[in-house]
Amino acid sequence: MSSRLDAITLEVLWTRLISVVDEAAKAIVRTSFSTLSNEANDFACMLTDARGYSLAQNSGSIPSFIGTLPATVRHFLRAMGAAAMRPGDVLITNDAWMGTGHMSSKRARCSRRVSTSR
Repeated sequence: MSSRLDAITLEVLWTRLISVVDEAAKAIVRTSFSTLSNEANDFACMLTDARGYSLAQNSGSIPSFIGTLPATVRHFLRAMGAAAMRPGDVLITNDAWMGTGHMSSKRARCSRRVSTSR
């Protein structure tokens, strides 16, 4: 059984998702020693679902990450399997074929499972 969300609830939830990824991006800017991160915003923070599909991306990032970050997450899921991942895991790669196509790019996936039971 699925329930429909009214417009106000949907907007509140959407705004909350964006604020989560924007806060993560602010942490990267505050702690980064790279001018590419803290001046050019050449990075992205993205929230994906358990299948690796994008739910929200920080509002100040470069739009090209919209397609590449979820693809990287799905690659990790195929390579390791979701059952092998635990909350707190951090998966990092610089494999250009798993992400942006840049050899010097790094991608990290932090695993966090959210319980939906009440």
